[in-house]
Amino acid sequence: MLFTKKVRANGSSGEHEGGCDADVRVGEGGLRGSPEYSGVGCRVSGVGCGVSEIYASNITPRPDSRQPTAKSNKEHRMKNASCRAGILVFMIAWTPSLFAWGQTGHQIVATVASRGLSPKVAKEVSVLLNGQTLADVAPLPDQWRKTDTYESGWHYVNIPKSDTAYDPARDCPPQQSEVGNDCAVAAIEHYKTVLADTTQSNATRGQALTFIVHFIGDIHQPLHNANNNDEGGNEVPVTWFGAATHTYSGDSNPVAWNLHAVWDDAIIEQTGMSVDAYATYLLKRPRPANATKGTTVDWTNAAYRLAKTNSYVIPSATPAPLGKKYYARNLPVVNKQLLLAGLRLRSVIESALGGKHQVIHKAQTGVSVPHRLSR
Repeated sequence: MLFTKKVRANGSSGEHEGGCDADVRVGEGGLRGSPEYSGVGCRVSGVGCGVSEIYASNITPRPDSRQPTAKSNKEHRMKNASCRAGILVFMIAWTPSLFAWGQTGHQIVATVASRGLSPKVAKEVSVLLNGQTLADVAPLPDQWRKTDTYESGWHYVNIPKSDTAYDPARDCPPQQSEVGNDCAVAAIEHYKTVLADTTQSNATRGQALTFIVHFIGDIHQPLHNANNNDEGGNEVPVTWFGAATHTYSGDSNPVAWNLHAVWDDAIIEQTGMSVDAYATYLLKRPRPANATKGTTVDWTNAAYRLAKTNSYVIPSATPAPLGKKYYARNLPVVNKQLLLAGLRLRSVIESALGGKHQVIHKAQTGVSVPHRLSR
């Protein structure tokens, strides 16, 4: 049994009022899928933003086909932040199965990062995320990109497999957006600045934190950094331990295996460990030397090299049969990349939130407002 739930969120703040619709599919296994947003007033920044109505509906999501200008994009982003939070807080509370769609890697990275945050920074993270955890929000940008299509390029860096390293002029082209350039490196650097800016609203900074959590995870997956005219391995058919297809949790529809999905999902899932158990396992392992040193570009280039030395080293048959040998060779790589991503994410968050500022808790509205300490 499958039907559509329509979630209505309303928001108001000062001069702006509006709301948006989020469509999600609900079946026997609980809510699954992703929110699809529509409406001129969608995700308006505001104290009153939240879910006000739920009802069954056969709604067809309306894609956002606009090519935003820099100005309209900035306005859109400001309006998005609070209502995104309002809708997704509700959806997370409704069912834990929302993020069971191949997002385990992102949640492992986020869990590693959260274990070891200083008490001060951990408290501020909780405030900025409205009580959610880093693992809760880690998968969300994959949902947002389905409607805010200009965000898609922020999840990867298309370095040609035939080249040797990241070239910003080639691999991160200009874009009319808040970020200004269309790749993960630019998105991470931009949202690090937003997160550290205490003049921004908590909703804006919380959204920036969510993006950072996700994108740092992305750039540590080797095939998010390399391209062989195959969409980062998405167009490379493979079998996995003899299986040509697989299904995602909560969905019985078979999906063909491809090389990118093996690195996103299959290797991690083959371990059989839960998110918490996996994070615990990684944190008990020896930490790589100078794990948090380097820049976003350094981390991207390192993962890119792994795509060439490991990810793309597959049998020539089509589909390429991958199994025990490929798994044994690449599981240590996946483990190291997950650990590095978590440690580096923690370092980035500490750097952005560990300065001389604090969050003031507003008891009346439940919204926290950043406040600079006087010197």
